[in-house]
Amino acid sequence: MVCELDANTHEIILRVQVANFHHRYGGFWQSIQLGPTQTLTQTHDRLVAIELLLAGCLLIMSLYHLGVYMFRQQDRSALYFSLVSLLFVVHTLITNERYLLQIFPQLPWAVSFRAEYLAMYLGFPYYIMFFHSVYPQEFSGKVREGVRIVGFGLSALVVLLPTYIFSYTTETMQVVMAGIGLYVLYVLIKAVRRGRETSKIFLLGFLFFAASLVNDSLYANHWIETGKWASFGFLIFTISQSIVLSIRFARSFSAIEEMSHDLEQRVQKRTEEISRQYQELERQKSEIIRQNQIIEKKNQNITASITYASRIQKAIIGNEDAITSNFKESFILIKPKDIVSGDFYWFTEVKRSGSIKGGDDRQTIFFKIIAAADCTGHGIPGAFMTVMGNALLDEIINENKVTNPSRILSVLDRKLLMKLQQHNVNDGMDMALLVFDDENQRVSFSGANNPLYYVREGQIYQVKGSKFPIGSAQYRQKKKFDLHHVDYLPGDVYYIFSDGFQDQFGGELGQKYYKKRFREFLLAISHLPLREQKKHLEDELRQWQGEHPQTDDILIIGIRT
Repeated sequence: MVCELDANTHEIILRVQVANFHHRYGGFWQSIQLGPTQTLTQTHDRLVAIELLLAGCLLIMSLYHLGVYMFRQQDRSALYFSLVSLLFVVHTLITNERYLLQIFPQLPWAVSFRAEYLAMYLGFPYYIMFFHSVYPQEFSGKVREGVRIVGFGLSALVVLLPTYIFSYTTETMQVVMAGIGLYVLYVLIKAVRRGRETSKIFLLGFLFFAASLVNDSLYANHWIETGKWASFGFLIFTISQSIVLSIRFARSFSAIEEMSHDLEQRVQKRTEEISRQYQELERQKSEIIRQNQIIEKKNQNITASITYASRIQKAIIGNEDAITSNFKESFILIKPKDIVSGDFYWFTEVKRSGSIKGGDDRQTIFFKIIAAADCTGHGIPGAFMTVMGNALLDEIINENKVTNPSRILSVLDRKLLMKLQQHNVNDGMDMALLVFDDENQRVSFSGANNPLYYVREGQIYQVKGSKFPIGSAQYRQKKKFDLHHVDYLPGDVYYIFSDGFQDQFGGELGQKYYKKRFREFLLAISHLPLREQKKHLEDELRQWQGEHPQTDDILIIGIRT
C-alpha cells in the first residue's frame, strides 16, 4: 500500500498503532519504505503487475490442464496439476502486494489469512498426488496417503480453529514439506537413473520450486527479508511441465505418423492379400454352392423320410379317438421336439375274468389301460425306442393279458433289457401306467420314474412312481415297481405325463418351469372341461417358452372319471 504524505511541512511524524491478538507474529512483516510518491507508486505498480502476470499465467495453465483432463480422464495427473495451479493463483493474489485486498477491501483479515494457509496446505498433497501419478512405479503409495492425511488434516484445522491457534501449524507443515521434498528429490533422481521419459526436465523444475519454498519458509520465520517466491518457483516448474507436455505431444505425433505409415503399408499388403483370397473364395464359393445343392437335396430326402416315419409312428403308437371315446372326458397333448417323438402314449381295453365288489368272484371285467412313456433321447433314437416299447406293450397286455400295472412294468423292463443287451445298447424309458377298473370304480397305478397326479374336490394329490426306469442296464439292484390303488369318484381328474413340460426353459430368468409350478397350474385349471385344459396348457407353454428353443418332447394326458 502507498500512502501519500503532505510534503509542504518541515516535520512529519509517523505514528503507527499496531494491535493483532489473532496472530502469533503481530506487528510489521516488512519495513516501511520512504521516498518520492512517484517512485514508490511505480515500484508498487510494477510489483502488482508482476504478480498479476504470474497469477494469469498460472490460471491459464490451470485451465489448460483441466481441459487436458476432460479429454483424457484416465490420466489424473493433469487434474492434480490443474488444482495445484489454481491454489497457487489464490496464494499469489493474497500474499506480498495482496492485490486481492485491493479488489475486495472489505474482505475480513481472518478470511484472507485462512485462504493463504489453505492454498499451501491443500496444494501440497495435490502436488504430491501429481508426482505419484506421473511416477507410480518410483513413488510409494503409502507416502502419498500419509501426505494426504497430513495436508487435509491441517486444512481442517485451519477451517475449524481460531487463527491464533492454527498459525502454530506452520512449523509442522514446513517439517513435513522438507521431508517429503527430499523424498521427491530421491524419486526424481531414481527416475532419471531408470531413464524415465522427460524426468530430467521434471528434476530441474522441481529444484527451482523447492528453492523457492525454502526461501518462503525462511521468510515466514523472519530469518530473511526476500519476500515470498513460491509462486515464481511454481511458475518455473509449470514451464517445465509445459515443456514435458510439448515433448510428449511431439513424440506422440511422431509415433502416430510412424504408425500411420506402417498401417498404410500393412493395408496395402492386406489389400493385395484380400484380392488373392477373394479370387480363391469365388472359386470355393462355386464349389460350396454345388455342394450345398447336393446337401439340400439329401436333406430334403432325409426330411421326407423322417416325416414319413413320423406318420408311421403315429399310426403305430397311438389312437387318440380310442382314448377319447372310452372316457367321459380326456385330452392328449403331445408336442415333439423334432419331427418324430421320443414320447409316446399307449391305450388298450382288455377283457378278462375278475372279482366285483359285492358280486361273484368270477366275472368278466373290462380293464382300460393307458400309458405315458418318455424314451431315452428324442428325435430318431427316441422314435425307435417308442416303436419297441409299443410292440412290447402289445405283447405283454394284449397277447398275454397281464393287467397288473406293477407286473406289466416288471415284464416290460425284463424284455427291453434282453433286447437292448443283445446289441450292447444302454437305453430305456420312463413310464406312468394306469389301469381303470370301471366295475369296481378303481384306478391302479404303477410308475417308472414318473408320478400320477389326480385332483379331487379342489385338492391335488401325487402318487409317486418307483425310482427306476424301464431298461437302462446300469441299475444293478433288483427293480421293484410299486403298485398303488385309488378308488375314484365321479369328477376326479387324473394326469400322467413326461418331464418335457416341467423341464422347459423360459420365463424372464430363462429357468425351468419345474414340478411345483406345473402341479399348481394343473390344479388351477382342473375345474375346466378337458378340451379347455389342453388349450390352457398350450397357451401356458407358449407364453413361458417365449424365444427359447423347445427343451424336450412333451406329453400330457388328462382323464376325468
